[in-house]
Amino acid sequence: MKELKEKIEKFIVDNKLEFNDSTSGLNGNCTPLAGFICYLINEEDMSISDGNEIIESLKLSGEAEAELERVFEYAWYAGYENFWKTEDAKETYVF
Repeated sequence: MKELKEKIEKFIVDNKLEFNDSTSGLNGNCTPLAGFICYLINEEDMSISDGNEIIESLKLSGEAEAELERVFEYAWYAGYENFWKTEDAKETYVF
């Protein structure tokens, strides 16, 4: 799990995601991060509870963590991990 957390932290830095906004900017950064977390835990054959544990370990502000958890749950059930297997994802994000 430590390796996944490190990949996620690197993703945040490499893609310059900020989590100090309280408006749509927060959601706009939580959405790709949630999808990326779904992708990683899917690749590792892990469960949604593992993703929630990873999110808690990121030590985001309370508002950012709550938003990420909300978006992550939706992303998990909506198949957001599939985007990360596409060329669009590779062209848009560093991972």
